[in-house]
Amino acid sequence: MENDLTPYMYPNQYVNYTEESPLILKAEELCAGCTTDTEKVDAIIGFVTGNMVYDYNKAATVTTGYLPVPDNTLVEKTGICFDFSSLIAAMLRSQGIPVQLTIGYADKTYHAWNMVYLDGQWVIYDATAIICNTHVSRYTIERYY
Repeated sequence: MENDLTPYMYPNQYVNYTEESPLILKAEELCAGCTTDTEKVDAIIGFVTGNMVYDYNKAATVTTGYLPVPDNTLVEKTGICFDFSSLIAAMLRSQGIPVQLTIGYADKTYHAWNMVYLDGQWVIYDATAIICNTHVSRYTIERYY
């Protein structure tokens, strides 16, 4: 491996995209004119949190083994925490920014969010908390991809 950040720069089963994915074009569009990684993160997080709707029915009925499809989330503009985190990770990774799709607990709720590597440190970004206008006091990480 090039370095410890390499796994968080490429697609995987939870952050699944290809060079032809529409999300890459959208990320390029959103980041056009951005000069720093922080500006890119702000543009992508702002887009997702400003254009997506939380799907409470899906959250109540999602089954074990569910895998997000970031391009579908982009098109449908709806999803659950796992969908939003996957989309954000894919879009940021396509822009060369290391990002983890993180799974664990937000307070006492099983949840997914992102950890973005900026200025030498991992920073929490929780699109679902922003979309649903909720506050999380404590994140407990179980795993990350």
